[in-house]
Amino acid sequence: MGLFHRAAKIVQAEVQDRKQKAMSVQEQLELHYQSMLSAIGETKLMIAEVKSRKLRLEEQVALLLSEESTLEQKAKETLRQEDESAARDFLVKKREKQAKRIGFEEKIEFLSQKIMMLEQSYEAMREKVKDFMEQRDELEADLSAAKAQLWMTQASDLMDKAKNSGLEALAQETRVAQAQVSLHQTFDEEFEAFVRSTKESAP
Repeated sequence: MGLFHRAAKIVQAEVQDRKQKAMSVQEQLELHYQSMLSAIGETKLMIAEVKSRKLRLEEQVALLLSEESTLEQKAKETLRQEDESAARDFLVKKREKQAKRIGFEEKIEFLSQKIMMLEQSYEAMREKVKDFMEQRDELEADLSAAKAQLWMTQASDLMDKAKNSGLEALAQETRVAQAQVSLHQTFDEEFEAFVRSTKESAP
């Protein structure tokens, strides 16, 4: 019985070892998957941040355009009042606003290009994640089938070895027990013969 128990322990240990290896592979796949999701999430946040900055600049541009129009109107009004110095000051301020607005517009164009690139990258990442999941599911299905077949074969071999080992041990114990019985029987027969011989030879 002891040998059968040890054989069962060997089979159980083999199963546990395979489970641990399988878990390790699953953990690695999950780590890769989570890394890809994290990259997608960060890209999405970056897109939102850049769009927000672009929106603020667009608001600044709209405000500057309004200020430029106001300054131009004031310059015209002062010219009608023949105050060229004041009109010049208004136009100088308008030019400053205009230069600032042009700078903002250039930044808006730059950010627009970055947004387009980020969005393309985002879509490409999502496609990669989709491909990863499809390939992972397909390979996991194939792997499960292969492992099942392999384990059935190996489990059968292990059980055969355990059975043969246990039966051999049992057979050995049986032979020892039979030898002991035979030894006792032989001794009993010799003792009975001795007793008879002694009685027959008595006067």
